[in-house]
Amino acid sequence: PGTVPQEFALRATEHDRLQRRRYCKICNVWKPERTHHCSVCDKCCLCMDHHCHWMLTCIGFGNRKYYMQTLGFFTLGLAQVHGSCAAQVVEDLGGPRRQLATELVLAASVLGICAAHRLFR
Repeated sequence: PGTVPQEFALRATEHDRLQRRRYCKICNVWKPERTHHCSVCDKCCLCMDHHCHWMLTCIGFGNRKYYMQTLGFFTLGLAQVHGSCAAQVVEDLGGPRRQLATELVLAASVLGICAAHRLFR
């Protein structure tokens, strides 16, 4: 996704040298603007953001939309699971402990979000 098309792999001309187009020595192609070489995939990627080890590919021009959708659906799914589990814990610890259970669930939520941010940044 987002690899440099073959029509960009042109021979160097004087016009190209004057415009200072970049050349990838590894892929042996002329790179358009905002193209970078990924050392993991060993190819050039248009509008490369990063190499995602979870999706096993580079995130770039051809798949950024799908990557963002995946992150959004994953977040919604985790929020749903966490909400249902938290509601069950608060319900099970009802009575005089209800306030304490609610505070513990909120504290666990904050710690979980902080740990996930630290782990996946």
